[in-house]
Amino acid sequence: MTPILVPIVASFGLTVPNTSSRSITTPAGTSDMLEVIMPVTLPKEKIIETVKKENACLVWGGSMQIAPADDVLINIERPLHMESQDKYMVSIIAKKIAMKVSHLLVDIPYGKGAKVHSLEELTEVKAGFENLARQFGIVLDVYPREALSPDGYGVGPLLEIRDVLRVFERSPQRPQMLESLAIDMAGRLLELACAVPEGQGNAMARAKLESGEAEEKFWSIALEQGAEKKVRSTDLIETECSHTVAADHSGMISRSGNEEVVKIARALGAPFIKEAGMYLYKLQGDSVTAGEPLVTLYASSPERLDIGVEVLSQHKNFIEY
Repeated sequence: MTPILVPIVASFGLTVPNTSSRSITTPAGTSDMLEVIMPVTLPKEKIIETVKKENACLVWGGSMQIAPADDVLINIERPLHMESQDKYMVSIIAKKIAMKVSHLLVDIPYGKGAKVHSLEELTEVKAGFENLARQFGIVLDVYPREALSPDGYGVGPLLEIRDVLRVFERSPQRPQMLESLAIDMAGRLLELACAVPEGQGNAMARAKLESGEAEEKFWSIALEQGAEKKVRSTDLIETECSHTVAADHSGMISRSGNEEVVKIARALGAPFIKEAGMYLYKLQGDSVTAGEPLVTLYASSPERLDIGVEVLSQHKNFIEY
């Protein structure tokens, strides 16, 4: 949701030098999805120029070597698909210190398959972030939330950025959960930075999205970073190599296992193959009727699709309803 939150906050005149990571334990990091439509690996001089012109940037943190030791550890952990809690906290704070961030909202999804597995771990991680932020004079707020399903319908770089564009475009197909989370977090950050009156952050953030100002700011940042043109969500076409699974009974989605989603999406080739991934037609809280599509798998080749389908068969009940 970072690509939605950053333009909203920047449109209020706040400076948001956002540096994002690539995937370590997920099907796509923020930089992986943004790279589908804009350059994210920029030299330091270009990043500074972008922030000066647009009050914000959406770049891969590793391109600046702002925390070089952290980048080395990420290169070790990424192929192992693992990341410790201490490393997770230090990685985030180190890059924010290097970028001279003064106010920070930390999103912490918790639950099975998330980086934080339980409420007990959440308490420890929250305290760890608060301690680190206090030592370096960062005004910090923690945004904990139970993760019972992915935030959007798309899983994988192309499908996830398409969800983001649909939110900006106010498309009927936009994921409401992703939109609501981005608006709420943006509102919290605006209030944290005293940019809006207390209690009005959510409404004022939503207004920026609904007026089109947030979308305009997003594309101003993207074009300044070197995007060739503005892209519509309809320009991002799924690969024809796909496999769809339908619901075998009716019910309400109670959970879409994040851990299983990661395994299936990675088997399909995400995040390294941009178009690979999954599209979940229903998320937690949605009703489903027998025969309706539940999920479609996308791959770049029949062979890769077969691998994904095999992993799916091992976790065929990952969508609980």
